[in-house]
Amino acid sequence: MFIIPLFIVSCNSKTPEYNEYKIVRGNSYNFDSKSTESLLEKKFKEFYDLNILLNKYPDFKESIENRIKNFISNSETIFELNDSVSVKNIRQEGLLTTISDSVQLTKIYYDLVSENSTEKDSVFAFITKKRVMIDDEEVFSTKVKFTRVVIKDF
Repeated sequence: MFIIPLFIVSCNSKTPEYNEYKIVRGNSYNFDSKSTESLLEKKFKEFYDLNILLNKYPDFKESIENRIKNFISNSETIFELNDSVSVKNIRQEGLLTTISDSVQLTKIYYDLVSENSTEKDSVFAFITKKRVMIDDEEVFSTKVKFTRVVIKDF
């Protein structure tokens, strides 16, 4: 009777995945560039999907707009979307520019694809990392915000 539950527990060797947080010891904000690139692509796709939902479900406008505000650094429009346009080939190219010890800047490139054409476009992404204590463990919270314009006075 005890053998079956013990066997089931011991076979479950799946380790949890951390998509937005990395457990880090010490005072450094070092992050793997591949994981940052993946996070940027994921967050841009999420931002795009929210904009699509906003167009398709205007009844939920307030709720969706509040979520979209979490992705933009000001009230500007990042892109105008309609049903015939989709975003493809999301990528971050080049190095991250360090603004401060907790903020980095990069550019996200993507293609706006319609039935008749493909346009290349880009936005800037600010990556903000913050230390957070969770269950007596220090972890980093990473937030991404997108903008069209960056004033280079830093």
